[in-house]
Amino acid sequence: MSIPWFKQFEKADTPKSTLHGESQPFVSYYDDPETEYRRAREQAVLIDTSFYGTLRLQGRHTLSVLHRLSTQDIQNMDSNTVQQTVLTSDRGRIMDLLRVFHGDQSTTLRISAERSATIAQWLDKYIIMDDVRINDISDSISSVFLIGPQAAQALNQIGITIPDTNVFLKEGDIIYTQCAAYPNNGFEFFGPTSVIEALCEKLLPVAQPCGRMTYETVRIEDAIPAYHFELSENYNPLEAGLISAISFTKGCYIGQEVIARLDSREKVQRQLITFKIEKEVAYADKVFLDNKEIGLITGACYSYRHHSPIARAYIKTDSLTDDATFFVMSGSEKVAAARL
Repeated sequence: MSIPWFKQFEKADTPKSTLHGESQPFVSYYDDPETEYRRAREQAVLIDTSFYGTLRLQGRHTLSVLHRLSTQDIQNMDSNTVQQTVLTSDRGRIMDLLRVFHGDQSTTLRISAERSATIAQWLDKYIIMDDVRINDISDSISSVFLIGPQAAQALNQIGITIPDTNVFLKEGDIIYTQCAAYPNNGFEFFGPTSVIEALCEKLLPVAQPCGRMTYETVRIEDAIPAYHFELSENYNPLEAGLISAISFTKGCYIGQEVIARLDSREKVQRQLITFKIEKEVAYADKVFLDNKEIGLITGACYSYRHHSPIARAYIKTDSLTDDATFFVMSGSEKVAAARL
C-alpha cells in the first residue's frame, strides 16, 4: 500500500509499472529519470518503501525461535538494536533476508515485498511449544527511505537524532534506523501512515520524492540484493554475498549443514556479478560464455554512473576467468557483456 502523501507529486503522465514478483503497481519516476538519479546521488531523496512487509512478534521465546530458524546469532540481541539474518530452507536456500528490530516489548521483522504472509506461515510451522505470537501488521504500517549524501544533514535540520549503526530509535510512533547498505547516507523509517506522512512533509524542503525505478537503479549500481531478483529459493546466502548475515559459530539452524558444507569445502557454485552491457536486457535473460549457458540476469537498468546499461547476474564460479568473454541472449540478439 503506497503512502497517500506521495500522490500530490503525480502528474497526468506520471509513469507507473510493476516489478517481477510483485503485483502492486508503483510510480516509476516523479521527475525526469536522470534528475531524480542525480538528487539521489548528490542530495537527498524520499522513497516510498511501503512495499516491505512488517511482522510483530511477542513472547518470551521470540529471539530463541528466530535464532534457531535463521543464519545470524541473535539470541542475545540488546534492546533497541537491529540485525540482518536470513531464513533458509532445509536445502540452505533463501526464504528471505530479514531486518530484526528487537525492542523491550516486542520484536519487529521487516520482510521483503509481498512476503509477509508466507514468512508468517513459515515461522508458525516451527513454533510448537514456544511462547511466540506473530502479528502481520503490514497493512497498518507505512515506510520511507531517506537516502543520499545529504540525508543526515536533512535529519539534523528538522531536529531528528542520527542513530548509531545497528541501533534503532523512536520519534513518537516512528521507528527508524540507518540503512545497512548506506551508513550515514541512508535511513529507514516505519510507522503508522499519518505520522510517516507528517515526517515526509517536514523533510520536503530538503528531500524530494523519488520514484521506485530510481531506487532500483541505485540498488543495482550498489549491488544491493532484493527478493524476487537476487534473493529467492533458487539461491543460497553464500552465492548471494550475504556472508555478513551468517554466523558460522552459532550452531544449528534450518539449512545450517548445507551452508557450512559449502563454505568449508569452498563449493559455492555461483556468484553475483555486475556487467556493463551494450544495450538493456531483461530479468531471466541467459548469460553465455562462448556458446555455453553459465548464468541468468537478475536485474538490469541504465546506469548514469557508468554511462551505459548494466546488469546483475548469477554466474557459475568456474566461468569467472580473467580472459572470459560474455554475452547475454536478449530474445534472438546477442548482447556483449563485460564484467565490472
